[in-house]
Amino acid sequence: MYAGGECFELLRPLLPSANHVNDVSTAKLTIEPLSGPITESFDCGRLAQTEFLLNHAWPHQELGFSRTHVLRENAKLIGFVTLAFSEILLDSSEKPEGAPFATLPAVKLVQMGIDSESSGKGLGQDLFAFAVGVARKTGENVGCRYLILDSVPERVSFYETKCGCVINTGAYETRRRQAEKKKRDPNAENVSMRFDLRQPGQLNPSTLSISKAERRSLPTLMGFGKVAVFVTWLTRRKT
Repeated sequence: MYAGGECFELLRPLLPSANHVNDVSTAKLTIEPLSGPITESFDCGRLAQTEFLLNHAWPHQELGFSRTHVLRENAKLIGFVTLAFSEILLDSSEKPEGAPFATLPAVKLVQMGIDSESSGKGLGQDLFAFAVGVARKTGENVGCRYLILDSVPERVSFYETKCGCVINTGAYETRRRQAEKKKRDPNAENVSMRFDLRQPGQLNPSTLSISKAERRSLPTLMGFGKVAVFVTWLTRRKT
């Protein structure tokens, strides 16, 4: 674990929109791997995400299906993000030039949530930036082009404007057609989205003050060890 001078700023200031509330600048924020069942209270205001963290995150991690990291403010649990290896099927118009495969390698953002008492501070952007950093470091050792996720319809604008994601049009339209066949509301279907880990000018970890020790530790965040990366807020930038 790292503290003191060996700390780094989260990547949020480099996100597409960095307008955020500057009211956590004095708090000690840490991100660490989930190390056991959650016994603390947590409610992000969305039942699926809350129940996942409380009831499924640890069993899934024990089975090797996903890895969860928790965000703490002065040791209090205030958020989490869960990642897993995956792949994505894109239309020909959505694929990068020269891609010869039907599916492309990705890390999936399985679940993410911020406790309701800590919402409105931009911490969701921080967790997304953390996920991008993990996916990019993973891509240095294992092929990985995208960070992907399924968003509920009401959160699509957050991922588009705050995180730089785009909708996987082909996959989403297929999902909508399947919903119509089953007589479900197509507008209620989750929206398939992606973040291109190679898109320039955003979330570039090389521009941050990250110690060499921390750079070496980042690949372990997908589960190849028990290293906890402690994150201290060095500055808050206003736009």
